[in-house]
Formats: sequence, C-alpha cells, structure tokens
Amino acid sequence: MNFNTKVIWITGASSGIGKALSIALSQENCQLILSSRRENALEAVKSQCKNPEQVALLPFDLANFYQMKSVALEEESRPLRC
Repeated sequence: MNFNTKVIWITGASSGIGKALSIALSQENCQLILSSRRENALEAVKSQCKNPEQVALLPFDLANFYQMKSVALEEESRPLRC
C-alpha cells in the first residue's frame, strides 16, 4: 500500500503496538497524528520517527468520551499542524 501523502492518526501511540506502528509508518513518507494520554511519552516517540517534522501530537484520554468528541471536532476544522 502506498502511504505517500496520507495522513494517519494513531491512538495509543506512546507505547506498545501504537509506538511501533508510529515509528514504522514514519518511514513511509506520510504525515502522522499521534495520540495518547502522556504527552512526554509522545514527544519521545516523535523524536524516534524518521521525519519528526511530519508528526503532530494530539494528547488526550480516549476513555473520556466528552474530551474525545471535543478534540475530534476541534481538529477536524484545522489544517494539519506538523
């Protein structure tokens, strides 16, 4: 699959499968949005990505429905901030 010029939003990106996927997809010339509760851990993952300037961080708690809905609506109306 060609990920060139795609925007991919990864939740749970600060550890485990999400972290591994973030680092792997950063090799594919796509723009990434990484989400997790822990912003400091997201910063560490971003620094391990091939093109950190193509990575936007969006820390929030997916378990909080109202926060998730608010973040999604807010981000939908903005251009990607990489």
